[in-house]
Amino acid sequence: MEAFRLDCDHIDFTPRSLELSPVNFFYGKNGTGKSTLVELLKRQYEGLYTVQIFRGHDSYVSENRELNAITLGQTNVEVQQKIDQLNTEISQLEKELDLNSEADNCGTRLQRTETHFADTKNELDKLYSKCASAIKKYYQSQRHTHCGIQQK
Repeated sequence: MEAFRLDCDHIDFTPRSLELSPVNFFYGKNGTGKSTLVELLKRQYEGLYTVQIFRGHDSYVSENRELNAITLGQTNVEVQQKIDQLNTEISQLEKELDLNSEADNCGTRLQRTETHFADTKNELDKLYSKCASAIKKYYQSQRHTHCGIQQK
């Protein structure tokens, strides 16, 4: 469908005609002539084309308060609801990934701690053994005398 001309001779409007596209949106403040133009369009072209007129916005505008945006058309509202649902699912999956990551981190930290504990225990065991050996050597090297008799 090509552009077409809206004849505005019947109303007090400048310019006297408007070049329109197959789809048009008229918006503006109250009292600026939107409804008048739409009624004129309907009278001139309703027999030739499908003219759909929406007044108000309750039936075809969905407000997204979080983004401070609007979506026109019921199909878009349904698509937006699906997008919101999928975004919620994505957020949930990301939380689960974070929890898994934290669990992995906890497991890794536990493994490192256990390894560090085992290494420290081995060092202590070696130190105890070395000390015990040194003590034994010390007492063996000392000659104790008991009643004036030297013991070996």
